[in-house]
Amino acid sequence: MKKTAALVLAMILLFGLYAFFVPSAWALSCAPPRKPIEELGYSDMVFKGRLVSETKDRLTFAVSKVWKGEVSETTMLYQNYWTEFTKGEEYIVFAVTSEGRMQPKLCGNTGLAAGFDEQALGESISLASRRSYWQQALIAIVSGALVVACAGIYAIKRRSRK
Repeated sequence: MKKTAALVLAMILLFGLYAFFVPSAWALSCAPPRKPIEELGYSDMVFKGRLVSETKDRLTFAVSKVWKGEVSETTMLYQNYWTEFTKGEEYIVFAVTSEGRMQPKLCGNTGLAAGFDEQALGESISLASRRSYWQQALIAIVSGALVVACAGIYAIKRRSRK
């Protein structure tokens, strides 16, 4: 009986020591965020936008400023299930592609735009100049068609005068 009690006491003591020396683990813990200009370099997309809708999987922003990435006036990101957003609030968003999906970075400077020093990110890019390849191609085709039509009209009028 004494041997059993001693064995149980020894096991409790060993498990107690083990629990005391095992480092704690967290599901996700973040290092202090980088400076905004540094995080800009590590992000695929950086913009300022107002959250207009939120579903279980997606966030939709009305974008007002862009610093990096292919961003349109309305931009959709996938949830990262860590960063909390409130509909109607304006945010500075640092996003990355993870598993083929664009989503806000888990840790860092993504947060409310109020109080954020936008000058720390440098000059923003105009949304108007961020046209997609297809938009640019369509503009080129329409412009070319107008030039050809005008040249044709000019040629027809010139012939009819003779």
